[in-house]
This record gives sequence, structure tokens and C-alpha cells, in this order.
Amino acid sequence: MFSKEIVKTNFEKCSLKRSKFNNSNFKDTVFYECNLEKSDLSDCSGLKIV
Repeated sequence: MFSKEIVKTNFEKCSLKRSKFNNSNFKDTVFYECNLEKSDLSDCSGLKIV
């Protein structure tokens, strides 16, 4: 299993249904008013959801 790095990314008012972000390392990344229904965010670090 590998880790994904997501850096300086802004997700704004978008649909991310059923997305697979598992094992991701978030840095300076924001989810703002996004639909994350049934998304996999397990084992993530640095996650900020507004």
C-alpha cells in the first residue's frame, strides 16, 4: 500500500461522491462545502474539512 500526497489544493463546492482518498497525506488542502458522501478518507493525515 502506498501513500498519496495532496499539497496546496482547494476543493470548493464540488461533488466528490465515492472518491478514494484513503492513505493520503493532506498538506495545506481544504475541502469547502463538498459532497463527500461514501468517500473513503480512512488513514488520512492533515485533513481539514470546512
